[in-house]
Amino acid sequence: MNWKISKIRLIGFKAFSMVDLEIEGSSLLTLDGPNGFGKTTIFDAIELLLTGKIERVKRLFSSIMMGNTQNYKDNLYWNTRSGEADLTIRIEFSNEAENLVLARRASVTDLLLKENNRADKFEIFKLHELVSFDSEDFSDATFREESFIEQKFGENFKENYSHLNYLEQGQNEYLFSTRVDKRKDALNKLTNTTAVIQEIEKCKKIKRRINSNIINNKLRSEKSAQLTKDYELLKVQLGANISDASYEKLSTIEVQPEWDKQEPFSIYSKESLDLYLNQVNELLGLIPSKVEVQNRLHNERIENYISKNSTLLRALVQIGNNTTQFEGLNSAKKDINQLKSSLSIIGKGALAISYIEIETISGWNPDQFSFLKGNIEERDALAAASSSKSGVIAEIARLKQDLIDEHFKLFPDEQDCPLCGADWNTHQNLLEKIQQKSNDVANSLNDIGKRLLEVTEKISENLEKIRLRLTGELAPIELKYDAILHELLTSHQERLGQLQELEQRLKAAGTQYPDSYTIDAEVTEVRLSELLVQIRSKKIPETEELSENWKSIITSIFSRADDFYLVSAEGVERKLRYITSKANEARSEALSSVQNELTKLQNETKAAVAIRKKIDGLEGLLTDLEKKYSEKTISDIELIFHIYSGRLIQNYQRGLGLFIESRDGKQLRFATAEGSEHDAILSMSSGQISALSLAFFFSLNKVYSKTPIIMIDDPSQSLDEVNIASLTDLLRCELKNRQLIVSSHEEDISSYMRYRFARAGLPFKSFNMQRLAKGAESN
Repeated sequence: MNWKISKIRLIGFKAFSMVDLEIEGSSLLTLDGPNGFGKTTIFDAIELLLTGKIERVKRLFSSIMMGNTQNYKDNLYWNTRSGEADLTIRIEFSNEAENLVLARRASVTDLLLKENNRADKFEIFKLHELVSFDSEDFSDATFREESFIEQKFGENFKENYSHLNYLEQGQNEYLFSTRVDKRKDALNKLTNTTAVIQEIEKCKKIKRRINSNIINNKLRSEKSAQLTKDYELLKVQLGANISDASYEKLSTIEVQPEWDKQEPFSIYSKESLDLYLNQVNELLGLIPSKVEVQNRLHNERIENYISKNSTLLRALVQIGNNTTQFEGLNSAKKDINQLKSSLSIIGKGALAISYIEIETISGWNPDQFSFLKGNIEERDALAAASSSKSGVIAEIARLKQDLIDEHFKLFPDEQDCPLCGADWNTHQNLLEKIQQKSNDVANSLNDIGKRLLEVTEKISENLEKIRLRLTGELAPIELKYDAILHELLTSHQERLGQLQELEQRLKAAGTQYPDSYTIDAEVTEVRLSELLVQIRSKKIPETEELSENWKSIITSIFSRADDFYLVSAEGVERKLRYITSKANEARSEALSSVQNELTKLQNETKAAVAIRKKIDGLEGLLTDLEKKYSEKTISDIELIFHIYSGRLIQNYQRGLGLFIESRDGKQLRFATAEGSEHDAILSMSSGQISALSLAFFFSLNKVYSKTPIIMIDDPSQSLDEVNIASLTDLLRCELKNRQLIVSSHEEDISSYMRYRFARAGLPFKSFNMQRLAKGAESN
């Protein structure tokens, strides 16, 4: 693990588009130049490669930026001045036996995604192990997990990096400005007490759980108190034993009540016992009122009957005793329609009617009407042979004759002409004039027309006979047909069967209702009220008071009311004794169950107390162990720290150095030889604090670091000339086997350090970062 840096190459990282640093063989590497030209960039690149993050940026981001912002337009680490290319950091390490080339690469694809631009998001910088420094093979074969770093540089390398290998600007504030009892927490990885502290936390966590879940649990305490109370109560109750009773089933419903089961108690419950006894006592209270219950149920059935049949009752008082008339009225209506249809066909007249139509006439008989067939066939032949004028004249003559015949039936003595209204003084004169006019019309016809008129008149005579027959049949049917009743029955057609059944029940009960029908709404309501009065008159007077829930008591136990009438008071009382006996049995079991549960709770509490006591002992041992580790760590570094602090802080305590106090491993306090109880930092200047920070950092590196690399970012900012000289001598003497990388913005300090190293025969290199940055820009 004795790795040192040989080469560094940065492409597209922060201040540099591209820069190469050749370091191989140098004990001291100085990075010179004004602020802002990339000195810290080199340290950030090394830290990012070795730890996968830049702790300084991550720490500042969490305290400065808005945490809920996820996407940023720019990437803090990507230098795109020479175009968009993959960001790569590669470093070659070497030891006495081999070389190791590690690289971090962020692809252009990942860098262009806004969600990857958060300054504290380092996941896009993938770790690779390259076969050579110039290799561009960033494939899956060269990819390495983060654990690879600790395989090569030692356990906890990344966690201890800022304590052992890299001292950044202002790091003294990060460590030394914290409380004395908190300083050592930052060094747990060094003291190897992290695992011990984790185990101590586990002990505390287990104790908290034992206390909250068992020993100090409020619910468990309340439950224990309740069980104790139940236990004492059950013991008292068991003193009043009740003799056993035999089981008898009372209920008849499908889902048996709990109290009526053979085993009503799975476990004893006073609430269940009280409920069961209350329900059975309610039943017992109804036994003496069986007659009243029967009367109530009878009256209720009457009301249910009225409610259920309200529509039928209303329809019945409307229709009256006519529910069987529907079929007869239906048949009569069919006959009337058929006769009227036949009369309508005859009304078409002798000239227009066809024999096919005659065949559809009601009561048609082929023999009876056969004479018409020849006349109609002759009529059709004559009509086809005659001129249209002759046919029209013949039809006019026929129609006129029909009109006159019908008119004289109504007005047999009429003397005025029904056609023109002329007055002929006497009826006889009118008839003569009509006959004369008919003869004139007939004479105007040719032979075919005359014959057509004769045939038409014969057809008319025969049709008249048929009309008379049909009219004679229609009159008595219409006389008997009641259209209003038929319409009323038709509106209730679907429930006529139910109405007839209702009629039978009412007649059997002696209930009267009207025989006639009505369509008057007021009459219907009066009839309905009278009918309901008759039905309700069958009710039985209710003379006794019953509980409000008397019906639900019965229906919750019995499937039929008759089952209730069969139950005796003695049977119900036996049920009460049986329930009480079973409760007594359950009490005994409950007492045992309560005792067992109470004992279990008490034993669990005792066991928890014993376990907590053992954990207390273990926690004490671990705490003592952690203290010993801490004290050992401090003892490991206190002598070196005393020497280093004396070397660096020449003008403080006359170069005697500072001491470290641990206070039983609980603190990390810097003390002077004067024995003040205050921390020495309280009386130091900023330069002295910087020197103290360097002394402590070098002490830790000397004792614990397995990687001989020391990086210090601008240590001279707060140091005076004496401190710088002391620092340089300490580095070239005590830490000469380390590789030192130091930055400085003061050229004379950097030159002085190189001079002192050269005098000691130690190789060095120097890079002017301003020139490198300009060269990178020009490239």
